[in-house]
Amino acid sequence: MSVMVRRVTGMTAEEPSTIRSESTAEPPPGTPPDSYLNPRHLSLVEPPLADFYDAIRDADREINQATARRAAAVYTAQRVLADVGRARAEAAERAGGPRPPWSPEEATKEEFTCEVGALLRLPRRTAETLIEASRTLAEDLPVTREALATGAISYRHAQVIMEQAWGIRVDDDPEAAARARAVFEEVLVPDAEV
Repeated sequence: MSVMVRRVTGMTAEEPSTIRSESTAEPPPGTPPDSYLNPRHLSLVEPPLADFYDAIRDADREINQATARRAAAVYTAQRVLADVGRARAEAAERAGGPRPPWSPEEATKEEFTCEVGALLRLPRRTAETLIEASRTLAEDLPVTREALATGAISYRHAQVIMEQAWGIRVDDDPEAAARARAVFEEVLVPDAEV
């Protein structure tokens, strides 16, 4: 009897994997009968089940790396748009036109949030969180950013680290807070690595 299984790596979905037929010999004494994931049964799978697990892990690492690239792109686009907004405001001021009722920073932030939300089909609040997370990774948490970029941690790990880091305040001293975040990352990121 042969069962067909689709392979995840190294084969197309059309190329089946097989489970070899078992002999009718009795299992060795002490082996539980037909236990789930019995090592004897797993040894019959070709390609080995470990290949499938490796493919799952590799795909997850690629997702984490892509998430880091997205965060870097969001941060860069935000910085570029902020520069454009300042240039627009300065040009309007030099031309003697009316000053807008909001700051260039507020206008570009609003514009960028709407763009990211529409581009990624995200609700406004989710887009705002993504933008802030991208800024935090770029400016405040270099160790977390690097671990995500290599795929060593998941985006969910990075989110938890960011959420905790956002709460780090040291007597309204930004430099002391940055040092505290660095120590926080040194302790937490290695524990989160996969």
